[in-house]
Amino acid sequence: CPAFVKYIKTKFPKMVEHISTSMSPMAVTGKLIKDHDPDAKVVFIGPCTAKKAEVKDPEVNQYVDYVMT
Repeated sequence: CPAFVKYIKTKFPKMVEHISTSMSPMAVTGKLIKDHDPDAKVVFIGPCTAKKAEVKDPEVNQYVDYVMT
């Protein structure tokens, strides 16, 4: 969760090393789609506004093109 990661980095910086490095379900699903069809446009629709920040991450934006909340 990008909101959780930001919270930990801001409030508990010593705990950052304990944050999982796994991609979010949004990113993993986008990767699966792009692996199957590299020309596909992937749009994530969900309630979390933090996903708009996550999609700016270089590790994520190669798999997810747009986020709608």
